[in-house]
This record gives sequence, structure tokens and C-alpha cells, in this order.
Amino acid sequence: MRTVLGRFFSAVIAAGMIFCLFHFGGSILRQTSNDTLVLQVETFHSLPEYSLDVIVYGSSRAWRNVNVMTMYEKYGIGAYNYGSSWQHFNTTALYFYDSLLTQSPRVAVIETSMVDKMLPDEDMDAEVLATMPIRNTSWKRQYLRECFGNDINQYLAYYIPFVSFHANWTSLSRNSFMDNGSPKDFLAHMGYHDLASVQEPQTLKVKLYDEKKFEQYELPERSLQVLDDILQTCRNHRIKVIFFTAPYRDEYHYRDAMTAYARDNNCIYLDMFEKLEDAGIDPATDFWDTGHLNNSGASKLGDYIGQVITDNYLIPDMRTVEGNLWSQSPLLSENQPEDQSGEPSEEDLVTDAE
Repeated sequence: MRTVLGRFFSAVIAAGMIFCLFHFGGSILRQTSNDTLVLQVETFHSLPEYSLDVIVYGSSRAWRNVNVMTMYEKYGIGAYNYGSSWQHFNTTALYFYDSLLTQSPRVAVIETSMVDKMLPDEDMDAEVLATMPIRNTSWKRQYLRECFGNDINQYLAYYIPFVSFHANWTSLSRNSFMDNGSPKDFLAHMGYHDLASVQEPQTLKVKLYDEKKFEQYELPERSLQVLDDILQTCRNHRIKVIFFTAPYRDEYHYRDAMTAYARDNNCIYLDMFEKLEDAGIDPATDFWDTGHLNNSGASKLGDYIGQVITDNYLIPDMRTVEGNLWSQSPLLSENQPEDQSGEPSEEDLVTDAE
């Protein structure tokens, strides 16, 4: 009897040691360059449930280009920027579905510069690795099938990071043994990734291409499927949708297609190449690099989208709610508007403005 119990406990201890080896080994050998992307997802998951009225989704052209704190300061909009770097459009869709597990936004603001790009079967990269904290839902399983196909080695590398990251023995650093950061910076900006907070402030004079000369293409079939799935989900959840394309120094070939798609589906599309002057964005002063706005430009784009939301939908003014998430940001301007609307009523549901 003692022999059987001894073997049992030995097996349990051995299993525990193997688990610790893979769990903590994978953490130590992780690609630390992904820490910021993973922390963005983990910080979003830490937010109080059903606390957001507006969520911004997309690649770095959303994440680094839309300062949602400006929406709060100027319009009282309770928004969060749930973008990330390197997102193909099916990754953006996964973040959208993930957000609905804990939030019920009134408006979804979705950036579309990558609308034609879907992640094919390919090697593990930062974009895929950033989705590791996202729960294992049917949407995520579909996403991983699209990324990995039937390659079992890719699945093993994804779910058992120790397998994928063993080569990082050669690049271990002090950061490898530390936590991947604090949610405080993300919460201070409500998800918006202010480049100036991690690098020296920078302004690049950018000469944008003439949008009128962009050759226009039809949306790929897979893009239409993803767009349709997102819109149907939004209808089911009574979420209004605003699509937008942030400006950058390259050609965008889906302006006409997105304009028609938005019109046919009764939602808004903002082509910011065309509306650059309306937003007050100056290519000589408001760009960080050729693909992203600096904080000045991101604040102007946040202001512009906030005005569109206010003009078209009824959104509660969170500035009237004492102790709200946005008022706790250390970056909040001290000059808050004094003339604010009253407490939001139960009738303040998202509806088209008359």
C-alpha cells in the first residue's frame, strides 16, 4: 500500500515539476518585445465589466492614432482604445469579439487600413502571440485555424510557449525575469498608445500622396465575410458602427468600397485622407512617422471622431459620473468644461440622432 501511495505522490510531484518547467520556462524565455502587446490585452481584461460606451479597434493606425482621452475631455465619452500593433483585419475582428465577453459598447469604432489583409498560415509572430491572453472561444479557435491551418507544431508553440521560445536562451536579459509591465500606463491613456510616453517626442513632416489618384479595388470576399460577421454581431448587440481609415503616407485602395459598404449597411465611414483638414490635422506637424500620428495628431483625430459620435448618437456624459475611470487618469487636463449636461437617463441608449 505504501509503495502504491509513494508512486502516486511521486507521479504528482513529477507532473507538478514538469508543469512548472513549461509554465515558468515559457515565461522566462518569452519574446520580451511582445510584452507591451500582451499587456494591452491583459489591461483591457482588467477593466470593470460593462464600463465602456465606445471602443476603438484596429492596428497601430488605431492604437497610436486615436487619443480617446480627448473624447472624454471634450465630450464626456467613456471610450477605450483596444487596438494593437501589426493587426491584420481578422486579428482586429478577434479583439472585437473578445471585448464583447466583458463589455457592451454603444459604439464600435473600427479602423480599416488593413481591411484587405487576413493572416494566412504562417510562422508564429508578435501579432498572433499577442492574442495568447484572449479566451479560448469559438472565434479564437476559428482565428487560430486561419493562422495555423492544421500545423500541429504551430499549435504546440502557441499553447506551450516553452516549445516556441527555447531559442531565446541566447537572448535572455534582465527584463526576461521581470513582469511584463504595469497596466497603469495603459489605464492613464485608456488604451491609447502614446509614442511620446515611451520615446522622445518626435514630429516628422510628411507629404501625403494625392488620395484622388489612389487606384480603387473591390473588397476581397474574405474581407466582406468578416465585415458582415462584425456588423451582424453589432446588430444583435445593438451596437452602432463607425469605420474609419487613418491617414498615412501610402496608397489606400478601398475608399470607394468602404464608402459603399457603409452606405449599404447604414453605418458611418470616415475617410480621414479626405477629412484631414476638417480634423485640423497638419502633415507638417502632426505625424510621428510616415505611418502614425504624434500625440497632437492623435488628439485631433480623437476630437474629430468624438464629435462625429456626439453628432450622431446619444451617449451619456461620463464627466457627470463621480469617480469614473477617465477622471482618475493622471493625464486628465485640469481645465474641465464647467457646463456639462445632466445625469444620463435610462433612455440614453444608442440611437441615431435626429
